[in-house]
Amino acid sequence: MPTASGPAPTPEDLYWAEFDKALEAWDELGFPVQASEVRAAVAEDLAVLSPPPAAPTQTPRAPISAPAPVAGPTPAVPGAANAVEAAEAGADAHAESLKDHPEWQRIQTVRGALRHVWDVMKEKAGPYWENLKADVRFQGFWKAVSIRACEAISSSASALARRLQGDLPAADALLRLSETTLTYSTAAADEPAPTPTPAPEQAGAATVPAEPPMQKLVERWTPTAYATREDCVRAAEEVTGRFREWINSSMGQELASSSHRRVTAFRDAWQQLPPHESGPGQAVGPYGDVAERAKALVTAAVGSARFAPGDLRALQALARTADIHAARLSVTLPPGTAAPAQRVAAPAPRVAAPTAPAARTPRASA
Repeated sequence: MPTASGPAPTPEDLYWAEFDKALEAWDELGFPVQASEVRAAVAEDLAVLSPPPAAPTQTPRAPISAPAPVAGPTPAVPGAANAVEAAEAGADAHAESLKDHPEWQRIQTVRGALRHVWDVMKEKAGPYWENLKADVRFQGFWKAVSIRACEAISSSASALARRLQGDLPAADALLRLSETTLTYSTAAADEPAPTPTPAPEQAGAATVPAEPPMQKLVERWTPTAYATREDCVRAAEEVTGRFREWINSSMGQELASSSHRRVTAFRDAWQQLPPHESGPGQAVGPYGDVAERAKALVTAAVGSARFAPGDLRALQALARTADIHAARLSVTLPPGTAAPAQRVAAPAPRVAAPTAPAARTPRASA
């Protein structure tokens, strides 16, 4: 509704306003690279992610930075981000059959734009990157970009799922992708504006340093194969060591005999792990399951506000170590297996699509 000072800002105005705030933070933090250089480097990507004008009958979305009527952050956003990560992996498993559809190409362009914005700002911030990530203005900007990317992905995934005929698994994966990205964008938009993080000694008992939402979806990491069986065994032993650190904590001792469904799911996944010397084919799925169950338990535990930060970090470290091990196992060929022939890649689009992740076995047979 127009006001005395002019018409109300549109979602697009608010989107670009968050970018301006992030560049204000960039200037104030005194980075060697000028904010104008950053703006020029990511302008095209941000235009790809810019929201379309709202239809006249559409109810405008609340300002991205407007406080929601709740006190403090909610675990809904990290949980929704984890769901998006899993849904994208599920959809990527059908990439070969979807690659010629314009909706799938649009999804890849949006994902590539989001990743490129992150990569450019990280590269240009250099050693000051952690300082920028800690600034609430950057966090507000990144939330806005993530929301817009998820809205675009949700729309394209839903449209493609409705058009697909004769490929129900791909359609189901796309519908899940559409649902999770829409859930994330709604949860993130309803979350209160980020506030300065207290110093570690002032932090509350349930505070864990949070990653920016959707960070794991844009951070480039390509798993490398284990060179020897001994390397693989050492990595499995490291996962076990992380588990011991957590189970010996106050949180681990309290939950060791819990019958809560998330604890039970994590315990069952842990008990399914094969011996350390097992081959890659047997271990990928079980270690992936442990990582997923541990991450779900972290999300629930943060929301409960019952556990010490150190205990939560120990569980996070276990989830991360198991996830990395599963990813490296997935690209490690069993002895005597020939490597697949390399295909010539198609020319990259102007906004490069993210590299498809290596296939992960959801649940390998013993």
